[in-house]
Amino acid sequence: MPKTYNNLFAKICSFENLLSAYYKARKGKRANKNVQDFDFNWLSPKTANFPKNQRYVLAQRLDTTAIDILQSITYAKLQRDKLAILEKASLELEQLRILLRLSKDLKFINISSYEYAVRELDEIGRMLGGWIKQQKNIHFTEDGGG
Repeated sequence: MPKTYNNLFAKICSFENLLSAYYKARKGKRANKNVQDFDFNWLSPKTANFPKNQRYVLAQRLDTTAIDILQSITYAKLQRDKLAILEKASLELEQLRILLRLSKDLKFINISSYEYAVRELDEIGRMLGGWIKQQKNIHFTEDGGG
């Protein structure tokens, strides 16, 4: 009889597990420019410096949204039907862009930090958009569309 696992999703998508996976993925690749350009720990130190009255509002929303995107992408990777999850991740990415723009407009992050974040989010958005397009093509051919 096959072994069953309970609460596996929560364990896989826990912040600690995702951070551990990130560190394992970057191991031996620190000299790679793409890995150097994006550091997972970039956002939290920025939000920690937000004014106290915004730390538990805007800062927490930024951190949570960033983690939600990471969890959605990880979950999509493990699922057979990825399209709905990827579209959710794309929506979360757009929410993160809006929150970062608001943070810049309120002068909680400086312009150079904002520009860095926008470049990184644009790259993530391109990769996510390509994955969504691929999944739509798979759905299209499975439905007999070509």
